[in-house]
Amino acid sequence: MTIPFPHRFLRPRRLLGLACACTLAACAGKGLKAILEPDTGPGAVYALLTFNGKPTPVEIVSNSTKLEIKKGALTLGTDSTWILSYVVRQSTTGGEQNSVVTTRGLFSLTGTAIRLRLLSDSLTRLAGTYSPTDVTLTDLTAVNGDRLAFHKN
Repeated sequence: MTIPFPHRFLRPRRLLGLACACTLAACAGKGLKAILEPDTGPGAVYALLTFNGKPTPVEIVSNSTKLEIKKGALTLGTDSTWILSYVVRQSTTGGEQNSVVTTRGLFSLTGTAIRLRLLSDSLTRLAGTYSPTDVTLTDLTAVNGDRLAFHKN
């Protein structure tokens, strides 16, 4: 199973996501409806259209674990920062967890080529093509090179 980029680097965020999901579930039980949305920031926001060629929401199944990427967003800031955020649901035989997984870093543009790296290192993690309306990326850290396609609303 190829796991989307943020899950390999942000395992501590799962605990935070679980805490948030539990809080949201408690609030929902009291009549409040909570909807998870991807994190975004100032800049151009692109919605995730496809993951590995499949339209979102998309399911990834491995053994007894099912991961559903419900939606996602890529924000490209005017200061060369980026935010990649997914709303995910992970289901196992033990239950289900909804969370928002977010990764941040710096990007560079050379013509229509875009390269994204984390703030914590200088390695390019994602690379692809850029236009004012569309961004396509390949996860360079994934064995099969997960492919992401985004469109600006």
